[in-house]
Amino acid sequence: MSARQRRSERHEQISDTALLLLRRCGENVTGLAASLGQDRTNVSAKVHGSRLWTVDDLDRIAAHFGISLLELLSGAQVALEALPPERRTSTARQTALPAA
Repeated sequence: MSARQRRSERHEQISDTALLLLRRCGENVTGLAASLGQDRTNVSAKVHGSRLWTVDDLDRIAAHFGISLLELLSGAQVALEALPPERRTSTARQTALPAA
């Protein structure tokens, strides 16, 4: 596996994790974009994988959801389990995690 493929897989994992966190918290890209101080279109492109996240983005995403950067980078399972109870929305659609 090339370094480019590993970067691509890592980027995809981070985008998937961000999307699952949004769903679990009952939020949308517009709210995350406001928290990051970025345009909704730009953040949407990052969440859906057509643009790359910056290190600053990742740090702000982790802070937005009340988790550590390490928890965010550890994948969806760890990030979702680390969410503070007050960030979880009881009405949020419970999204199944993809099988590892």
